[in-house]
Amino acid sequence: MRYYENNRIYNFSTKLLSFTESSDGFYYIELEDTYFYPEGGGQPSDIGFIDGIKVLDVTKNNGKILHKLEDLPKSELLNCSIDKDFRDHYMIQHSGQHLVSAVLKHELNIDTVSVHLGQTETTIEINKDSIFRNEIDLIENKVNELIWAGKKIIYHETDDNGLKQFNIRRESKYNGYIRIVEIEDYDCVPCGGIHLSKTNEICMVKIVGYEKIRGNIRLQMIIGPLAFKAFQEKFSIINSLNILLSTKDNEIVDLVSKLQNNINNMKFDRKILLDIVSGYIVTKIINDNPGFLVFENYPKDLFQAISTNLNSKQNSSILLINKDTSLNWIIVDSINTNFNFTQFKTSVLPIIDGKGGGKNGLWQGSGNIEYIDEFINSYLKLF
Repeated sequence: MRYYENNRIYNFSTKLLSFTESSDGFYYIELEDTYFYPEGGGQPSDIGFIDGIKVLDVTKNNGKILHKLEDLPKSELLNCSIDKDFRDHYMIQHSGQHLVSAVLKHELNIDTVSVHLGQTETTIEINKDSIFRNEIDLIENKVNELIWAGKKIIYHETDDNGLKQFNIRRESKYNGYIRIVEIEDYDCVPCGGIHLSKTNEICMVKIVGYEKIRGNIRLQMIIGPLAFKAFQEKFSIINSLNILLSTKDNEIVDLVSKLQNNINNMKFDRKILLDIVSGYIVTKIINDNPGFLVFENYPKDLFQAISTNLNSKQNSSILLINKDTSLNWIIVDSINTNFNFTQFKTSVLPIIDGKGGGKNGLWQGSGNIEYIDEFINSYLKLF
């Protein structure tokens, strides 16, 4: 298991030892030596190339490390390359997750239930049904303190008997050969994954959120250079807001809150104005009693307010049309009339290639504005 001996080797040469071909046409090859890490412990397998052929997966089966390929290598000496960015990313995620789980246990006596190492976010489910801001701050502060301290990440190889010498954070899932990952003077835990050499290689950890799941809390975090990149993006956004709003960092929240209140007040004022304007228009419609009425580019909410207001007062059918880039129509009908929407739908609506629906008293839809005159005339012929 050369990946344990040196997990910073990304290019090597070796020979093909054996292979099998699966029923779906893939080849599973065993190499004489390999630095490819097989999936396990929540950490995905390495990816890369063998003899120019893409490595799709790496697994461990009955002590053999098998590399899944779409084709069989032809060379006697195989040139192998591991995707460095992919390997390093998951070593950072795994080491960072160990550190967070260690802080949870040692500082707050919270156990880790499950882990997911992601490409953008890593999550840790913990056996706690709630969490507070001060606890999150404590976790972040301690984790990043240990990162900046540059603690060594040490590997120990032992067995069931030797395991008793270590003050491990959780019980081992393994028997026989057991690998212990130690964060210097802070944490020991059985783990078969590959990790960094020092905690400062993690860079930084930021908890970005949490959610309830199965009665537990799942912490969402960004680990490594991704966290630094996220910090840069947030800082850029804050700077842009400061320029846009003429504020300082600590004034943004208060100003946005005031702006939101102003927007809410404007929405309330607009609603009052809509009621007043639509009421005036409806009164005029009732007095004039036209068979149809065409509006030019009326705001959608005003057009709807007119129809709603009119619906409770109209004693006959009326077609309302709002012209903008398309034709929007509403038919307001009194329950005392015999307007036949089915007939309208089959004989009038196709003229504008229209669509729509509704219920007794109010139908609405849209269509092609080009044939508005034919549409109105056909509607009027229904009466």
